[in-house]
Amino acid sequence: MKFIKSIILLFCSLPLIVSAQQRTITGKVVDQLSNTPLPGVSVSVDDTTSNVSGTTTDNAGFFSINVPASARQLVFTFIGKTARTEPINARSVINISMTDADSEL
Repeated sequence: MKFIKSIILLFCSLPLIVSAQQRTITGKVVDQLSNTPLPGVSVSVDDTTSNVSGTTTDNAGFFSINVPASARQLVFTFIGKTARTEPINARSVINISMTDADSEL
């Protein structure tokens, strides 16, 4: 009986253990010159070992992404803008601005 109670307790606490290994980062991405929101910016974890799906900013430039607790950096990419890598540190909100990419044709 004690064994069964232990197994039930383990399965009940499993969602808490899994959720403790992730955190949510939110923020806003804007154009550096005009300070206008940038919709459609790709936001991803700079970590080739995790299976975290990236996200994109909404029409107002806001994003929300669930990342592993071990994640160290986010990468922001957008056509016509210089890609940006931003350290996460202990932040849960990351607001950035993006600059136009230098292009030579």
